[in-house]
Amino acid sequence: DERKKYSKKDFLLLILSSFFGVSLFFLIQYAAINIVGPTLPALFVCLLSPLLISLLALILFHEKLTSVRIVGFIISSIGAFFLVTGGDIQNLTLESPNFFGYFLALLTPVLWSLYSTFTKKISKKQSDMTLNKYISYFGTLELFIFVIINNELTVFFENMFNLFAILAALYLGIGCYVLGYYIWQHSQNTLKSFRVASFLYIEPFLTLLFSILLQRTEVLVFWNIFGGIIVLFGVLIINFKKDQIKEMNS
Repeated sequence: DERKKYSKKDFLLLILSSFFGVSLFFLIQYAAINIVGPTLPALFVCLLSPLLISLLALILFHEKLTSVRIVGFIISSIGAFFLVTGGDIQNLTLESPNFFGYFLALLTPVLWSLYSTFTKKISKKQSDMTLNKYISYFGTLELFIFVIINNELTVFFENMFNLFAILAALYLGIGCYVLGYYIWQHSQNTLKSFRVASFLYIEPFLTLLFSILLQRTEVLVFWNIFGGIIVLFGVLIINFKKDQIKEMNS
């Protein structure tokens, strides 16, 4: 089928998508990982993003807010409290040693939700690969600007021939971005949002497994996991439809 060209408004959305979903997202996510470990940011972005995406869909795409969805939002909000605070509200106070890490980790699902919403608005005009191509161009330029602002250009050149850095860059660039972002975008266009989002729930547990295997330091307690399970249950309720009930009864 014939594809439409991107308009000026579309390019603005592409720039915003690259900023929220690539440059700023990676900058904040890895800063959070350095402070609180990889599992907590993974829990935040994978379990809170579907909730935030649903909220943005209600606002931007004028979806109906049914009584079932209201119950789902209430349950998810309760779970989000335990997920974010670890059962202790003091973790979100300035006096907490992990406050900055929690704050950065909490920003990641917000950024990913904005990215997903912006790209969904323009995803039908061009192919998924073309969409990701433009976003990667803008995102690379933005990340390079961050490198200059943080005076890390010398660090960049010093590690240009570092084998470990090169392998890590290839994995992140080809594996996480090219394949990961393409699969995410293509899935959003071909499957229902609920089915796509459901696969995000696997990531935190895989992250925790690899974190244990690689002996990474974690700031994670029982209440974080307990809250994540409640959020998962709430998101399932939000996305549950009457048609699914009929299918189960048939």
